[in-house]
Amino acid sequence: RLTATSKEIYLACETPVTIKSLLGRFNSVTEKALRTFLADLERKKLVFRDQKTYLALAVPEIQK
Repeated sequence: RLTATSKEIYLACETPVTIKSLLGRFNSVTEKALRTFLADLERKKLVFRDQKTYLALAVPEIQK
């Protein structure tokens, strides 16, 4: 489960976004840490990477 900044970064990927854009928004995170985090999400198939952009793949749970 993602918490705090990790969760906010993941939610920022709901639309295709570049690392440059994420670094501008989350200036407390280093580029190395961000790339490591996104690579981990990609390995877990939680984000899709298309050259320079990232897109979150998880969808909200539907409430019944």
